[in-house]
Amino acid sequence: MANNPGCAVGMFDRARNVSDARGLLASAGISLDGHAALQGGAIVELVATADAWLVTDVGMEARLEGTAVRAVRLRDGKPAQLHLVEIRDGEGTTVILIVPSAGDAVAPTPAPTPIIASPRVGTAQCNGFGEILSASPSMLALLGRLHPLDGEPIISHLHPDDRDAGIVMWVAAKGQRGVALRWRCRVVRADESNLWVEVTLTNSIDGDGHGEVQLDMFDISAEVAATDALAAETELLALLTETLPVGVAKFDTSGRVEQANTRLTELLAPRRPSEVLGLAALGALESPDLAAAFTALFRDGTGSKLVIHDADVNGETRHLEWTIRPVLADDGEVSGGVVCVADVTEASLLRQTLEQRAMTDALTGCLNRAGTLAALDAALATIAPGDGVGLLFIDLDSFKHINDARGHAIGDVVLEVVASRLHGALRAQDLLGRLGGDEFVVIAPRIGSEEAMLVLAGRMSQKLQGPATIGDITVAISASIGVAWTSAGEAIDLLAAADASMYAAKQARAGRKAS
Repeated sequence: MANNPGCAVGMFDRARNVSDARGLLASAGISLDGHAALQGGAIVELVATADAWLVTDVGMEARLEGTAVRAVRLRDGKPAQLHLVEIRDGEGTTVILIVPSAGDAVAPTPAPTPIIASPRVGTAQCNGFGEILSASPSMLALLGRLHPLDGEPIISHLHPDDRDAGIVMWVAAKGQRGVALRWRCRVVRADESNLWVEVTLTNSIDGDGHGEVQLDMFDISAEVAATDALAAETELLALLTETLPVGVAKFDTSGRVEQANTRLTELLAPRRPSEVLGLAALGALESPDLAAAFTALFRDGTGSKLVIHDADVNGETRHLEWTIRPVLADDGEVSGGVVCVADVTEASLLRQTLEQRAMTDALTGCLNRAGTLAALDAALATIAPGDGVGLLFIDLDSFKHINDARGHAIGDVVLEVVASRLHGALRAQDLLGRLGGDEFVVIAPRIGSEEAMLVLAGRMSQKLQGPATIGDITVAISASIGVAWTSAGEAIDLLAAADASMYAAKQARAGRKAS
């Protein structure tokens, strides 16, 4: 021991109570000068809680073999070797030697230093009938008792609801000599409060009925309280998510649902959230956009927000907004995700209605000027090889005279009649717009030539021309039509060309009338 100045030495008896070993070792000619003395508490209190089971393990081996050693961590977290040597003096005395592991900077203690641990661990010895033979001071402290427990049934200290389980474990321990059995239960302290503990039973009673059952009790109240707090927090989170008007779920990388609220089940019906998210993990969703969003999430943690159109259980179209965000593990890798699904059907329909109103002429139902220019840009941007876009610019003749002579109310009805007649002459893909006043345009996408546009212009003129009866008034309706066509170009240029063609046609008609 002179070569290990950081050692600590003590001894314990059958009750596992640690005491000063100086007298015993001095009688054998061994000096403790410069070494720490272990004194007070139970042997299991010397090591970290996570390694407490090793004390039971090494104690059983020492009892069988006479000596045993285990690598443990002390209560301060430092590694050490725990040596036990059984004296076999009839009293069950065992010498403890704690040797710091190599390289550990543990300073020597010049004078004997008692090591007294907090009462989180207690030990007791029981006979084969479950009666306590002896208990460590820390066991008394755990139970809040001031007097010895000798002769008391250990079962009497368990919570009434846990006694049946305790009896089952006791019977199991009695049937397995040398095997450490563990379970968790509540004990009732002297002040009638409950304490959660983990109990380890080790039976060393031989075939002749000699020996005892070792009972080690660990205070796990802090762990149970933390678990209860986590459960309460989880329950609160579940309650909060159930009150949300949106569907919410948390899932792992295999698509397994860890938590989901009822609203999500309603929104995804007839499919279950587990089915949808399972398909998402496999990249097998029907919607290509949604499948791509989940693929990006699982691949590199990219979040997404998108609106998907599908049908509900009644076959009606709905608009669902999906917000997908990654959940990252401590190492930064994607461990799953969170999805929020909201029914935005009403908002989407309202937005579509507002957009349509913003692009529609309120009087005639045609595209207004902004809608016309947007539609013309879109048609020019999608010209296929061999095709083009045509434009008819239509200006009513003598419309100012109709307004002045008949009034604006009659003029508005004339505009409605003109729009109706032009609509009747359109092809399926054509669009009709009103630029303002008495100016209309027809956008003709996917038309192959200017000659084809001239044919369309003739049909429009034939459909448009002719008198209209409005109440008891008959109004003559005619118009000048300009034609333009392009296979590539800008909207402003095509509109200017059609406008110029219309003015040329109007001038030509005016010249014929003058002659």
